[in-house]
Amino acid sequence: MLSKHDNTTLQRPSMDSLIDMKFITSDCLLSDKWIYRLISLNRFPKPIKIGRMSRWRAADYYTWRDGFEENSGQKFEGMREKARNIKSGNTLASTPTIQ
Repeated sequence: MLSKHDNTTLQRPSMDSLIDMKFITSDCLLSDKWIYRLISLNRFPKPIKIGRMSRWRAADYYTWRDGFEENSGQKFEGMREKARNIKSGNTLASTPTIQ
C-alpha cells in the first residue's frame, strides 16, 4: 500500500511489488505518453501484461529512475562546462558527450 510521507512524496513500495502507470507518472513527473515513447525506444522497462492491464516491477522502475536521474545530472554538468568554455571564448575545448 502506498502512503504519503511528509505530504509531498510517496514512499517506495517493496521492490517485488507491481506498480501501475498512475504511480509511475506521479513519481517521475513524466506523462504516460512519454513513458510509452521511452518503452518503444527501449529506454524504459517493458510492462508485464495482466489481461489488459500493464504493470511494472517496482525494482525495474526504480533501477531505471535512479539511472535516469544520474544521467540527467551528468548531461547537465556537460552542458554547463560547454557553456563555460563558450563564455570564456574557448570554443575549441571539447567536452565529453554523454548519450
